[in-house]
Amino acid sequence: EVLGFVMRKCRVIGSRLDKRLAGYVGRSMSILGCGYSRSCLYHSSRIEAGIDGMNDWQIGLQEVIDENVAKSLYRNGYAVVANAVSSDFCKLLRTEIEVLHSNEALYPNKTHFVNTSTGTTSYLQKKSIFETDGHNPELLESSKNDIPLLLISKFERDPSLSTLLSLYEPKFSLKRQTIKAQLTKSNGGCFPIHTDSDELVDERKVTAILYLNQEWMPKDGGQLVLYPFPNDTVTIEPREGTLALFSSCHMLHRTLPYTASEKTRYCITQWLSGDVKSNAVEFDALSSNAEDSWRRLFTKSLRGHLTKLMLCEEWIESIIASHNESEDRKFVVNTLNSEVEQIFHKIKVSFPEFTHDCHSALELRQKITTEIPQIRQSQTTLWF
Repeated sequence: EVLGFVMRKCRVIGSRLDKRLAGYVGRSMSILGCGYSRSCLYHSSRIEAGIDGMNDWQIGLQEVIDENVAKSLYRNGYAVVANAVSSDFCKLLRTEIEVLHSNEALYPNKTHFVNTSTGTTSYLQKKSIFETDGHNPELLESSKNDIPLLLISKFERDPSLSTLLSLYEPKFSLKRQTIKAQLTKSNGGCFPIHTDSDELVDERKVTAILYLNQEWMPKDGGQLVLYPFPNDTVTIEPREGTLALFSSCHMLHRTLPYTASEKTRYCITQWLSGDVKSNAVEFDALSSNAEDSWRRLFTKSLRGHLTKLMLCEEWIESIIASHNESEDRKFVVNTLNSEVEQIFHKIKVSFPEFTHDCHSALELRQKITTEIPQIRQSQTTLWF
């Protein structure tokens, strides 16, 4: 597979060099993670008709994944590329997901949480969201008569995205991938604020979501929201062909309620696993300077706790929007409120010179908000 990938890459490069003599084709590509939109001039060698679905995916990635995308992902924690693949390819994937759904090969998405007081695990089922993993044994069995060669299964084995990101940003050493195919019906289905992984749980480092939604409109909902705290919130529209990349372990995100009538929301998620080297240095955690010590709250190791305090109200709202009312949902909300109070009191004890006039988590949030512009200018934020 690797040799074939390299040979395809060489053919694409050769084709570009040959056709440069005949002129360039202009095309606009938006890289939101870099903080700007840029217009690139280059030859498009993508297969427009879906003769070979995975070939379309691989060639499409070779055209749009470059050094800017890889380095934006590493430095900013996310990158977004519009029109990463053709409309024909998206249509093929939508068809496969619908076939799986009609054959009952998709299962409801559930939030897993552990009640630390009882040691029991509970499951909160989300509204109208259905999915399957690429290695699900029912995948091929349920659909072999309808689609003999499943693109979804091929995604599980395809290293193209891992290879390109590792090539353009050597700090990435991504070696494995897993996938999930998903659809959301128009009944307010959404995800609460969360991260996809934990460095102590597994090796997933990068989340890549490919959106497949033809003729999506803002009123449909279903946008992806990223929280690259202390930087501004980023909202990504789930338009057909859009590829969103972000840190699996450290990028908090949610999906807004999908409310489009008579339309289904589709996406494929690929998680890239491996190693990521970190050469950057965050604020000196050992500094004796009081102001520097305060900024230590914004380092990677503590930022997750601080973000939970800062986003508490929106976090609770996202939990309520994602799950039907139940005792389990009530328990999750109460647990979050309890955690926020614990975080507030620990910050007061650790930083009395800054928090002496803060008597509640709300007052502390307001005070931290005034510090954020200065923090952005003076501190490197690590995402990997």
